[in-house]
Amino acid sequence: MPNRNRATRLEQFLKQNPICCLCGGTRPATSREHAPPRVMFVDKQRPKGIEVPACDRCNLGTANADQLAAFFCFSQALSLLEGKAKKREFRSFKKVLTAVANNNQSTQKFFTDFGTMFANVNGVFRPMRKVGINKKAVGDELNPWAVKQVLALWYNKTKIIVPENSVIFVRWFSLIEQKTNSRAETLRKSFPSFSTLSQGKLNADRQFSVRFKCETEFGTGQFHFSYHRSASFFALMFLKPEAADIARNGMLQTNFRQYSISSEQGIYEIQR
Repeated sequence: MPNRNRATRLEQFLKQNPICCLCGGTRPATSREHAPPRVMFVDKQRPKGIEVPACDRCNLGTANADQLAAFFCFSQALSLLEGKAKKREFRSFKKVLTAVANNNQSTQKFFTDFGTMFANVNGVFRPMRKVGINKKAVGDELNPWAVKQVLALWYNKTKIIVPENSVIFVRWFSLIEQKTNSRAETLRKSFPSFSTLSQGKLNADRQFSVRFKCETEFGTGQFHFSYHRSASFFALMFLKPEAADIARNGMLQTNFRQYSISSEQGIYEIQR
């Protein structure tokens, strides 16, 4: 009976949302995409919300990226870095790490080794490895995933499918960058709308939140997605490609990368 009810709910959902909203609005939807995915949450306890229509390619083709994104965001969580994570959080991180390893995906590429440092651990100075974020590797692997989150949120809030050839600029920020980049914090606070996921007593605002500004009359959107109050990304979207020309130089000079979508390719990077 539960499976039959689930199938019925999906059928009703697809009747109301028959077109995939993640690749330009020309392919029929066959499934429901959860953005962000369940793997991003502790014990995979994801409240309902931000569920959008997707074709099989857009939904099923990013399972590995979901795991990598979850690994990266869990690894940046302040509670883990400070050794204050609860057992459930640490257990979820270990499961994500195991899943990534089982799929032969490398996590080391996300980090740069800066050698040995000494840290005070319970009053004793101990040698530890000092690592930094490899921004290019993070962008290569996680920017397309981030674009997918932007497309899903836009549809969820506006019910408008982002058309083919739209332009989306994306850049990830580490926890340290957020703390030290005052311009980024000022920009984040300027976005008037806020959203998270909640269901009854289950509130996920400590694991996922987004500030945004959707201007449908201009065909533009501005977004800041945050995961586990640590890793985050900014995105700027233009539904009219010619409108992106005004912002392009400034965005690329500040290490944003640009992407677009099509029914044939899905999400792809626009090469300079």
